[in-house]
Amino acid sequence: MLRGAKEERVQRQDGKVFEVRDLKISEEYRNPNYQLLEHNPAVLARTGHLKIFELLPLRTSEPTFEARWDGGSRDPGNHEKQDLDIDIRGVSLLAKRRFRKGIHGYSGHHSIRDTSAEGRVYKLEICIPGKAVFRGTVSFTVHRRLERSTAIRPVATLGMAKPLRAPAERFVRIRALLSNLNDRNLAGGKHT
Repeated sequence: MLRGAKEERVQRQDGKVFEVRDLKISEEYRNPNYQLLEHNPAVLARTGHLKIFELLPLRTSEPTFEARWDGGSRDPGNHEKQDLDIDIRGVSLLAKRRFRKGIHGYSGHHSIRDTSAEGRVYKLEICIPGKAVFRGTVSFTVHRRLERSTAIRPVATLGMAKPLRAPAERFVRIRALLSNLNDRNLAGGKHT
């Protein structure tokens, strides 16, 4: 998909999350070599990226971590996700894969949603080999946008001047139309 087409699809107000607000981060532990940068409110970028917070290293040799909303695919037939994912930056492709899979001393890509809590509350524990980076709880509210349609489009007209809107009204009119046609056919000597 071309970038322009993707940006257009991302900006479509179809009920997806466009903003994250009321961010609360309860730190149980944060490595002293990292600082926390919150994006509150966090707004959906044109590319579809919704960055919520970052853990920035004080030393350039350490990786950066970005927390983002992962709504998944909203295509028909797909299940919309409601995840807070953590991405690692400034490392090799192999280290990124290990972090994503949670192997060889890396962990924290997937947060754990606390279903016992009210609202969106996620537990995080981020580690790299030989070092804990962050442990805590993150909560926030999501804000969706849904485009309002001002036009009511007819479902079918079936030769009638007035468009059909409600399923019950449609059924009654179709039944009357079919009955009318059947009466005409019987009157003309045709039997169906």
